[in-house]
Amino acid sequence: MTSTLTSNIGGDSLKMLQTESLALPQSTSSALFTVSDSDIIVVGLIGVVTTAIQNQANSAKLFVDFGGGGPDITTALDIANDAEDTFYTVTGVQTDAFQEGGLNMAEVPFVVPSGSSLSLDCTASNTGEIQWILYYHTPNEEGVTATVVAAT
Repeated sequence: MTSTLTSNIGGDSLKMLQTESLALPQSTSSALFTVSDSDIIVVGLIGVVTTAIQNQANSAKLFVDFGGGGPDITTALDIANDAEDTFYTVTGVQTDAFQEGGLNMAEVPFVVPSGSSLSLDCTASNTGEIQWILYYHTPNEEGVTATVVAAT
């Protein structure tokens, strides 16, 4: 689902896009949002546990994937045994882990370039599901729009 919110960030409307409830990647990474046609500036990302996560160690982190890897957005957080309705957010500071339990927007907005994806990496194969909600806008260039596709 895509929604547009009124905002004055860079002269562009703030947009919101959410994934379906997604199973955790199984000892690998998986794209959450794929970006094309223009870079986007992420001002918030919220994850909501929709199915409790299995109680076994599982370090999870977010990164920008250029097709085989890319820079981390967060350091790893062990998400083992997280209950349904647990919230995750990001600060936008690469040395910070997911923030567990809050509903804050990114302290430092970050760019996801066109041709890449915002992805989740998990070190184990746990059961559980998370729905992700992305808040973003495009750079302030007249006529520029980004295509952002949420994983299903």
